[in-house]
Amino acid sequence: MKKIFGIGLAKTGTTSFSKALDLLGYKSIHEPKTWKQIDDNEAITDIAIPFPYNELYKRYPNSIFILTTRDNENWIKSISKQFHKNKRPKDKIERIKKFYGTYEFNPNVWLNRKIAYEKEVKSFFVDKNFIVLDLKDENKWEKLCGLLQIEIPNFEFPHLNKSL
Repeated sequence: MKKIFGIGLAKTGTTSFSKALDLLGYKSIHEPKTWKQIDDNEAITDIAIPFPYNELYKRYPNSIFILTTRDNENWIKSISKQFHKNKRPKDKIERIKKFYGTYEFNPNVWLNRKIAYEKEVKSFFVDKNFIVLDLKDENKWEKLCGLLQIEIPNFEFPHLNKSL
């Protein structure tokens, strides 16, 4: 089965994107914890840290990959707010350390990692079923539905977890 993977980092609109896929009729999951949860769904979002894109591509090579992104200034404000308010289980702390190189929130380190990650992803997915989707773009439905080869819906793109 061809899957849809939202491989953007947290606070790049992953919850809104997951809801959009639900509205389009895809069985989706946001922030899965296991490979079984990935196997059992058509669309999977907020997975960048626990399930690296290159492993997902090896396992599901014919799938569609979508990098949700956000302008760096608002992303760092939003991720800082989330980081400082949330308690995390030990396994999530370890994944954050591995991805960012530290668990301590350092805006420069985290922003540089976001920039590097997005560059790596874009390079990896050249000539593959892939788009970059900024949920602030007015043409997000057109871009997404064009890739999915489905009709553009006549309702607004969801915007959940509004903070900035």
